[in-house]
Amino acid sequence: MDYGRLKADVDVLEKAENPAMQQVDPTTGLAVKERMLVQRTWKELMQLGRSNVGIELFHQYFTKYPQYVQHFKAFREVPSEKLKAHPRLKAHATTVVNAMDVIIDSLDDTGKS
Repeated sequence: MDYGRLKADVDVLEKAENPAMQQVDPTTGLAVKERMLVQRTWKELMQLGRSNVGIELFHQYFTKYPQYVQHFKAFREVPSEKLKAHPRLKAHATTVVNAMDVIIDSLDDTGKS
């Protein structure tokens, strides 16, 4: 992932003075600029691999909120240090990231004509 290029793109978008970039989509609640930032950042993350992103997402989530691992029947008995390598976590994390990818890709398809 090219963090330098991503940061440069984010800086340009954050400083954009174009009023059209500030327009908020009533469906998503995001300004055009915010949608572009989300989609650009997500595209960069996807270069790391869907399963890698998903596993890291769940790892961060369970690190911050360890009590929630109990809501996942497949992971309740897995020691936290072994969870990142668990095949069922990889499968679930990849499914979640695939769903997020569809949602993020569709942010500009809000049914407006």
